[in-house]
Amino acid sequence: FSDFVNIVYDFEANPNIPELRCLSAYIQDIQIIGNPLPILFFFPPPCPCTFLQAIRDRRFFFLLFDFPTICYAPIFSFRPNTMCCYSLFTFSLITSGSLASSTLAFNPFFQTFAYFQYDFLFRVTCCEQVNFCSLYHKRRPIENCFGYRPPFFSEYLFNYIIEDQ
Repeated sequence: FSDFVNIVYDFEANPNIPELRCLSAYIQDIQIIGNPLPILFFFPPPCPCTFLQAIRDRRFFFLLFDFPTICYAPIFSFRPNTMCCYSLFTFSLITSGSLASSTLAFNPFFQTFAYFQYDFLFRVTCCEQVNFCSLYHKRRPIENCFGYRPPFFSEYLFNYIIEDQ
């Protein structure tokens, strides 16, 4: 007898195993977007550094809410886009875990079906149903706020309100 056991999975026999669905989504993403990731995936729009900046910046719109996390995305950015998620306890950008701010392959506002199928379900399957977030983040890199610049008008208006009081 051998000390090793080979396990063969038949995707068609039982496609409801979450680990297999995650692996299948990963392979499908490689087929659709390519491997390695296109260079543009490493230069998406930067996230606002805080939740308050995201609210004030009219380029970003509400995307999803999963207490205690709220996520925004830029509305007029196309491939790649950014999902910026914030803690409602600290108002800071989340850069780890299942709801870490990350690159998106599709615009969630104008490419809704593609976003749902290739970004949203990929994250839910790999990060929430099983603990394969690292696999998801290999294809959707974690984002930060490096290089973020608030719009001039928003910054001016906010400073004016603070100084006026």
